[in-house]
Amino acid sequence: MTRRILLSILTLVVICCVGMGLLTSTEAIVLASSNWTAPARPIAAPIAPLQPIPTSALDQNLPPAVVQQMNAIQEQVIQIRGLQPSKALDRALLTTDQLHQHVTDDFFKDYTTRQAADDVLELSLLGLVEPGFDFYNFYIKLYSEQVAGFYDTKTKEMFVVQVESFLGIERMNYSHEYTHALQDQNYDLREGLKVNEDYCKKNAEYCSAVQALFEGDATSVQQEWLTTDATQVDRSQIQDFYSRYKSPVFDSAPAYLKKSFMFPYQQGLEFVMTLLDKGGYPAVDAAFKDPPVSTEQILHPDHYPSDVPAQVIMPDLLPVLGAGWRETDRNMLGEFSTYLVLSQGLGANYRLSNNQARMAAAGWGGDMLVVYSQDATHEKILAVHSHWDTPKDAEEFWQAMQGYSQARWGSPSLSQTGQLAWDKTGDDSVMIKRSGQDTLWIITPDTTTTTQLLNSFPDFK
Repeated sequence: MTRRILLSILTLVVICCVGMGLLTSTEAIVLASSNWTAPARPIAAPIAPLQPIPTSALDQNLPPAVVQQMNAIQEQVIQIRGLQPSKALDRALLTTDQLHQHVTDDFFKDYTTRQAADDVLELSLLGLVEPGFDFYNFYIKLYSEQVAGFYDTKTKEMFVVQVESFLGIERMNYSHEYTHALQDQNYDLREGLKVNEDYCKKNAEYCSAVQALFEGDATSVQQEWLTTDATQVDRSQIQDFYSRYKSPVFDSAPAYLKKSFMFPYQQGLEFVMTLLDKGGYPAVDAAFKDPPVSTEQILHPDHYPSDVPAQVIMPDLLPVLGAGWRETDRNMLGEFSTYLVLSQGLGANYRLSNNQARMAAAGWGGDMLVVYSQDATHEKILAVHSHWDTPKDAEEFWQAMQGYSQARWGSPSLSQTGQLAWDKTGDDSVMIKRSGQDTLWIITPDTTTTTQLLNSFPDFK
């Protein structure tokens, strides 16, 4: 699935590639509680003694009392996380109005309305949003509502959104975002871990996994800070903030988007907690040096690091399609997005249960998705080739896909062993085929196009 923004989605791709280290207000509702108790964890190596923290000339723009609090929180986070800073950190407070301007001017300056339309095309083919959904403006509103702080890996600046003054909610967010600064200074998120716009555009599944690692790490530190270093006043202020907090934009988001937005924080935290239970923060540091490569590894930590996705070859279909067509995306869908397609569709009638969707997606072994668009005629094509770990896994997915597709498109015009087809479902024709441990799902404008494209998939002819 395209994740130019959805990586924190969403990517939200997009969040992962556009704004590194975004902390949503929503994540704290789910994950932060003054009653949370950190579990006992093995520490594989002693925490290094504190070194002098580099200071920034920009501190002169902050109130001295805020600078003092920020410095204290940084020392606490360093002690928790065991990473040392290597350079001064530029930091600032933003009002909500300044945040909205920053979202509009910076987060989305490289995300065009055409890219947004391409994302909507893909997501609508996957059954997750309505065609024509105003993705671009929705995301601006969503980010303006949800972002409580962020660390910019391009400029190396950190911002905390100031609701009233530098109170408990801002202090908690600062502990999270400063963790990102330490991660970046020690492991180089953009170049070392390759979480940047260019790489993530072509490797969205990898970037989803790595974002889950660094957001899960920061969320773990945030929670430990709440337990060990936050004051009772901090906790009371945080509880008061969330008792009054409302999120109408997030609440109105498509079902899949809510799940996607929370993935790096919730499932990322679970992944990191597994590492902590095995070897403390040194085990997390080892994961930064050998990062996870798929959402499968995040969802199933026992698959990390040995179980890597199988290479699935998706042919170039443009020579078959002819003039006027363009490829809008070529990427892995991944286990988590496969689960979202099956369980979080726009139509409630074709949503499988969470349990069935999880089981069907759990045998994921690798895939490749490609989307094509014909701008002149507004025709579109989706092809997803998936490989499954075992014949049993392939059968579980096939059974789930049969239930999903018939609920979404009705009775098929062709139903035989290993193949379902719908000659016309609105403006599209649909075909799903199985061959051994592989499945192929194609949506095209008509059956003639489907037949032509099948020649490019010899294993499914």
